[in-house]
Amino acid sequence: MKGPVVIRSGEAWEIVNDDGLIYKRRKKEIVDEPEDLPPPIQSHVDVHWRRNRKKAALHQLKSRYLAEIDEWEKLLQKLENPPETKVSAAEAELSASIVSQNSIVDGSEQKFTNMVENLSYQVFYLLHDWFKSYSL
Repeated sequence: MKGPVVIRSGEAWEIVNDDGLIYKRRKKEIVDEPEDLPPPIQSHVDVHWRRNRKKAALHQLKSRYLAEIDEWEKLLQKLENPPETKVSAAEAELSASIVSQNSIVDGSEQKFTNMVENLSYQVFYLLHDWFKSYSL
């Protein structure tokens, strides 16, 4: 398939044959190519304004990236140095009183119970701190 065949005449119309469909259309004006046109003249003020605008945009972008880097560094510090969770004296007394109230528990079961309670307290406080830090 070929494109339409255009027959130009001296008038403002041209005849087009597009795969057997023949019709007339107005002539298209031939525009000079951009290479022939001289480059647009920019004033010194325009160039200076564009340069300052570009500097301001880059400065703003830099400040956003620096703020993001600071946030990542703070998160890294939290991961490297996690706050130590301490079991308070009241909680230790509570766990001791629960174990002492249960007279059926022998020595090995008591050690196991203390260990489970301590681990459960640690998990509780870790989850508490985690939820507290992400609730901002």
